[in-house]
Amino acid sequence: MKNSNLIATVIIGYIAVFLVSPYAYGQEEVLTAVSKVKKDVATMEYILNKIEQDVEKDNHKNLEKSGHDFEALLAEIKSTGSIFRDEIRNELNSLTNALASDLVNYEKTVHKSRFLDTHKEFDNDIKALNSDFLDLKNYVNDLSGLVNEVLLTPVVDTVVVYRDREQVPASQNGNPTIEPSSGGEVTSNTYKKSGHSSMGSLKMKSESIGIQMNGIEYAFKYSKFKDIADYCSKISDLCEEMKSLSTDSQLTSSVSEMKEMVHDMEHLALQGHSKHDELHHEFDHLKKLHKKINTHLVSAE
Repeated sequence: MKNSNLIATVIIGYIAVFLVSPYAYGQEEVLTAVSKVKKDVATMEYILNKIEQDVEKDNHKNLEKSGHDFEALLAEIKSTGSIFRDEIRNELNSLTNALASDLVNYEKTVHKSRFLDTHKEFDNDIKALNSDFLDLKNYVNDLSGLVNEVLLTPVVDTVVVYRDREQVPASQNGNPTIEPSSGGEVTSNTYKKSGHSSMGSLKMKSESIGIQMNGIEYAFKYSKFKDIADYCSKISDLCEEMKSLSTDSQLTSSVSEMKEMVHDMEHLALQGHSKHDELHHEFDHLKKLHKKINTHLVSAE
């Protein structure tokens, strides 16, 4: 893994310059791309868990389908990762290529073997998949954490301008400089200055809630009610953080309502499959409420 070398090259406040290719992608594109990759990785994790269950049942049809779904997600991650700079894109390609190779061995064994739960070769295939998947998951988590750190770091009395790499002025030591604010209006091609960090934080928290909700959707798909409860707990924590950041009474009210809703969902999820329909009903309301909160954040900019 080359994580430490990559992270060491990233300068606070210049995420668009150091994380994406030299085509001036802004913060929204970065957030969308990282969230998409995280969502795909979460789905892959559920598929691996499902494979373990289907091995015990010798369900070859499902095992083959899981392999195809996994392969499609690898292609999605490569496609999404194409906006990143060479260092990140190449690392994502390397990690997904390793998993693609593991997947070829997995599919060959599924096709030729009948009793997979006692098949040593298949056991090795699964271990390789899980090991290389963990590398990918850890890398994406590091990347996501870095994005959060950079975008949420307050910039006092400065404006960070997103532009092509070739246009970024460099200091004598080779590091990019941050332009001082001219009193300033922040245009659509700039990020934040003093006073904008709170709104940026609120948007990032809402984005994180969306990621947890994506996890709930996939947990429903595989009937993982304990995972649903865990996701609800994380959303509850994020709601509390949003409440502490918000000075808008309407937003605070909606966030408080969401916290109560996920609290109820967590208790329903811990009761398992018997509360499946009630959970779905509450989740539908949760999605509408999250959309309302996002709309409010956009209009408040």
